[in-house]
Amino acid sequence: MFAQAEKKLRVLELVNVRWWNACAEYGVHLALGLHRRGHRVIVVGGENSLALREAQRLGLPVRPTKMESHHPATFLSSLLALVRLVRRERIQVINAHRAEGHLCAALASLLLREKVVVVRTRGDVRSPKGHWLNRILHHRLTDAIVLPSKAMRKPVSEALGLSANKLCLIPPGVDLRRFANLRSKEEWRKTLGWTDQGTVVGIVGRYSPVKGHRVFLKAAHLVLKANPQTTFVIVGHEAQIKTADLQGLARRLGFADRVRFTGFVPDVTPYIGAFDVAVVASLGSEVICRVTLEYMAAAKPVVGTTVNAIPEIVVHGSTGLLVPPGNPGAMSEAILSLAQNPQKARALGQAGRRRVEEEFTIDHLVQRTEALYWQVIEARHGGASKSRTVSLTEQGS
Repeated sequence: MFAQAEKKLRVLELVNVRWWNACAEYGVHLALGLHRRGHRVIVVGGENSLALREAQRLGLPVRPTKMESHHPATFLSSLLALVRLVRRERIQVINAHRAEGHLCAALASLLLREKVVVVRTRGDVRSPKGHWLNRILHHRLTDAIVLPSKAMRKPVSEALGLSANKLCLIPPGVDLRRFANLRSKEEWRKTLGWTDQGTVVGIVGRYSPVKGHRVFLKAAHLVLKANPQTTFVIVGHEAQIKTADLQGLARRLGFADRVRFTGFVPDVTPYIGAFDVAVVASLGSEVICRVTLEYMAAAKPVVGTTVNAIPEIVVHGSTGLLVPPGNPGAMSEAILSLAQNPQKARALGQAGRRRVEEEFTIDHLVQRTEALYWQVIEARHGGASKSRTVSLTEQGS
């Protein structure tokens, strides 16, 4: 078969994401994993973007692009540059992680007379637009659509009228090498210069309304009534919400001295390591759930909301506790149940680590994606190219 004849893939990962978020990390780390397995992988992204910088830092070949531009001449120039790159490198698969890259990849495939497979990975919680042009793009010019979460299957399928055989579930993965050294929380706190003796409850994420920081602070207020020695840590950078706004809320609730704001940190690993309880308070988003996987990789018990993919990763009562989004009371009760029962908290954290090792590592992500790439290549060369429809199995459970 074709996959057996060709031992190594030649892939372009189009990660033209404007900022460093879960989508960008998914694409760049997928590229890194494929590279480590010996495949030829090039990361294409926006000029001077954080995604491209990170790919360069990791030693991956990169190519800058302006395909996200709305200026027709700039887009055309990017398209022709992509066609030349595909020809020169004899690329077999283009995986587009954003809409602009997807359109550019599909048009490049047409110009190349469909000699390259087009895959679209959707890491955005927003449903795709269902207009006729987008339907043509997904039905006729795309070989497979990758979804990181089961929660995305229905909205994507309904919006575009796609059959199940065009969609492939490939859950995200976390690099366990970052969490190979599971030091004690006391060691991490010493490294950070923290002197906290009580329970430390933390949340990691940019300061956006969708991340639920205000709900987290309201839950913290309730927790402190029962457990006044608890310390709350917020790790992240300003986005739509300013640090002063969150500090003001903590001050109005009367516990400004019990919450610590770290601001942006280049590596969240030590901070997660210092937590007793790790929280995901999100009101939406979370189709990749990067931070949830990081918590579990660090063997931390998770209190998370029942939003999108979080319940697919966190098993309630086994690896963490799930609560309704926007409910400070339920969140505070879950936090307290772990803070007051350290043995239970440790057991949930260890179970979470095992679940990540079994289902959600970078190796799992790469192997599932690699299998999909070979599958669509085989389908194209085996005569399925006219319909561009591939029978795709669910790659993750």
